[in-house]
Amino acid sequence: MEIWKHLQIAAKLFASRVIRYLVMGAIVAYGSMFTFGLLAGPLIGGFVNAGLIHLRTGSPPGLGDLTSGFQNLGHLLLLSVLLVAGGLGLGVVLPALMAFIWWAYIPLLILVVSLVTWWIYVPALIVDKGMSLWGAMRESRDLLTARGGFFPHLGFLVCAFILPPLAIFGLSAMFPAAGLLHFVVCPFQLLAMASAYDDDPEQGPRVMHFYRKGERPKDPIAP
Repeated sequence: MEIWKHLQIAAKLFASRVIRYLVMGAIVAYGSMFTFGLLAGPLIGGFVNAGLIHLRTGSPPGLGDLTSGFQNLGHLLLLSVLLVAGGLGLGVVLPALMAFIWWAYIPLLILVVSLVTWWIYVPALIVDKGMSLWGAMRESRDLLTARGGFFPHLGFLVCAFILPPLAIFGLSAMFPAAGLLHFVVCPFQLLAMASAYDDDPEQGPRVMHFYRKGERPKDPIAP
């Protein structure tokens, strides 16, 4: 797990189609919010699949690629339930516990972060390989073990999914308009997830062809 490499790849993907990825990220965010998290799994899966297509073929993503998350709808809806349960646990249950059992917050937080780390590849596995939720959980754990183990992936989770929202939260306390950066961070995070999933240590880094319409560079852009 090369954290910096995947962040760079995500940035290159995002920069090659800024407007399109911003629109897709907004659809994921608002679609999840207005359905109370019910469509979070399918929309996240569709976005990750769009990122995988872009990585593997150089073909720019389209809004229609988000619908790929509805092809394995049952298991992605189960993923939505887990995401909502995790969000409620972190945002409601754990703070409520602190009023009575203050020392329980840290071990429960560690448990949730650990589970998210082990299952980081679940959305990609469901949309890419058509796996069940439970099978994807097992396969994600095996992939994580084969690709450097738990702690490098925990570092990736912190750098890509935890620190950016915290930084934006701090900035928005001083500059409310900074909250709009969440619309940039969301697609960047999901593209980083797609890059990490698509990385095969045995084959080496994938050569990426990022070009604008009508352009064909002589030398592909490598990460």
